[in-house]
Amino acid sequence: MFESFFDAFANVLNFFFEITGESYGGAIILLTLSVMIILTPLTLKSTRSMMRMQRLQPEMKRLQKEYKDDRQKLNEELMKFYKENNINPLGGCLPLLVQMPVFIVLFRVLQGLVGSLQTRTETSNPCQDSVPVGQQCFVPKHLDADTALYKALNATDQMLWLGIDLAKSASKALSESFTTALPYLAMILLVLVSSYIQQKQVSGRNPTAEVNQQQQMLLKIMPAFMAFISFTLQGALVLYFVVSNFWRVGQQWFIGRHIYGKDDDGNPIEVTARDTTPDEDKPKGFGLKALFTEQAENVRSAREDAKAAKGDGGTKASSAKSTTSKNGSKSGSSKGASGKGGGQGSSQGRGSSRTNNRPTTAAKGKGEPAKPSLPQPRPRKKKKR
Repeated sequence: MFESFFDAFANVLNFFFEITGESYGGAIILLTLSVMIILTPLTLKSTRSMMRMQRLQPEMKRLQKEYKDDRQKLNEELMKFYKENNINPLGGCLPLLVQMPVFIVLFRVLQGLVGSLQTRTETSNPCQDSVPVGQQCFVPKHLDADTALYKALNATDQMLWLGIDLAKSASKALSESFTTALPYLAMILLVLVSSYIQQKQVSGRNPTAEVNQQQQMLLKIMPAFMAFISFTLQGALVLYFVVSNFWRVGQQWFIGRHIYGKDDDGNPIEVTARDTTPDEDKPKGFGLKALFTEQAENVRSAREDAKAAKGDGGTKASSAKSTTSKNGSKSGSSKGASGKGGGQGSSQGRGSSRTNNRPTTAAKGKGEPAKPSLPQPRPRKKKKR
């Protein structure tokens, strides 16, 4: 079953070899791009899942801290949490898991195509007629003898593309000479740089989210691991790494610029945090949305308190002013009463005093000033005749 699958993959590679003008490197590049395009929907879905996972790291750590002594309960709460927020904890690994079989198949197909070298002799001719006696050639598997890729490989012992033998590894080229190994080392450097950029993009999607230890380890180890295995692989597989890595870098850039933070319908991703605290100790919520809501409520409450305090101050000032007016009125009333009393005293003193021209005040009403009283005429005495 696997042999038939390898044969089909080799025929796809032969198709790209033909349409690129019998270019080994062009065939590898087109094959890699085809695989990446097919995996694009899965990559988009996994990217959204990874972004949700990054945003939910604080809440996940809270659950882990809360149920650190109960592993079963922790797993149950985490599964509920994943379900409520519509995330797949393995979603970010799906593209890598799918690409791994593709890489293995490509590795096996290349081994079958260039893994067998035979020498043409006078009695044996496993190569094309153009190959001189004593020269070696590939005897490819998984392809028919009449295909273009089979004929090209059966006539040479190299897969030359831009001066690089894609059938040779960097370690083997370095054993020959450093100059020969320079193109291979340059490709390995591209693998290292592109892997680092890719890991940096993944960890830097959400700067506010916490980066866990696993992501930090992947950021440091994965690029070095890719460069290490590229040193021992054939140049064709290293070219596959270079093309796929730079494709993913461009893809992640596009996602971060145009699709970042949106769900399948193009709407912003909302995080739903699971509240497992008792009712009496429940805060207003968890997650970014609840945090922003709580902060907005706090600001609104502070503004309302400030307005209420300002209103109370105005009411107190009005009350003080009203009290002052009332006190002034009472004071005027007291003065009016005093004036009235003085007027009565003047009237009573008029009988005993002959002249008293001083005005007196008599209050007609409460708080009203009294008019001055005029001196009364003295009665005339009748003369005796």
